[in-house]
Amino acid sequence: MLVMSEYVSRMLRKRSAQDPTLSDDEAELGRIAREAMRDPDSFVADDEDRAFLALARATSVARREIEDAEDAEAYGESAPAASDLTRTRHELQRCLEIDPHCYDARLLLTLADAKNDDDALARLLALEDEARAWCRQRSDELDGFVLDPWDALFMRPYLRIEGRIVDLLTTSARYRAALERCRRLLADSPADGQGIRHTAALILARLEDEKGLDDLDARFGRTGSAWMHVARAILLYKLGRMDAARRAVTGLATLCPGAAYYLANPTYVQPYLPDRPPFTPGTAQESLLATYEADFLVMDTPDFVTWALSVESFTHAASEYGRLHGDDL
Repeated sequence: MLVMSEYVSRMLRKRSAQDPTLSDDEAELGRIAREAMRDPDSFVADDEDRAFLALARATSVARREIEDAEDAEAYGESAPAASDLTRTRHELQRCLEIDPHCYDARLLLTLADAKNDDDALARLLALEDEARAWCRQRSDELDGFVLDPWDALFMRPYLRIEGRIVDLLTTSARYRAALERCRRLLADSPADGQGIRHTAALILARLEDEKGLDDLDARFGRTGSAWMHVARAILLYKLGRMDAARRAVTGLATLCPGAAYYLANPTYVQPYLPDRPPFTPGTAQESLLATYEADFLVMDTPDFVTWALSVESFTHAASEYGRLHGDDL
């Protein structure tokens, strides 16, 4: 989540709702956006803006605390203040003191406070109806007509809650419930600006639903994301269709930079705050995120990577990527 960028976009949407002529003045919108990025505090109009700006500070604090905890762990030290996100909690509570309807802050605070995934899931399920009603009200007031729900900026906090519910259902092995939510979100949001289709692809592979995976791929123009390549390769392997699996693994290694390396060398990714970070399609960053999120699928098929390393093209791609980035396979 790019909080500052979204803050500026929300501010522009509010100003355009107040002055509809502004929507057609691209030069003026660009000028305001640049000014707001330079001095965001001067563009705060209400507590909603103030809380969202505080959210930017809270996510920055969270990243620093997570990095501090990682550094402490690497050196074998304890870091209680970092590991329990004390400062992050304080910043998130401050957001909610300013605006109780800052649902992104409520989402992050729920995840920070939860005892485990089941606790987090229960809390978010209890929150979703309230978040939907409030976000829909704000969106109706400010977003105007949009082609896809993700383009409705004021609906995004609710959609991020939904996305995290899908993630929690998946990590707790409630695959069919997770897939049902994915299908509902995709039905409501055909363009899928949120990227729910990526999670759905991995779940379909876990459920060995080849037709469902193929239908999903066709629906989005067979664009071949790293998630789809990983899902298809593992699914074909699970189904025992080894010639097809070999071709899929070769395609994965060839078309997804770094994917073979990251599958052979599981790589840590910082916790999402709260959703998947932005990436450029067709890059190693996409491959890293896809293989990280596919961990539940790989763990269910532990011999897949060993088999994939017997495929020359996969091993070569993994070794070459490691060599170029200073890390042997």
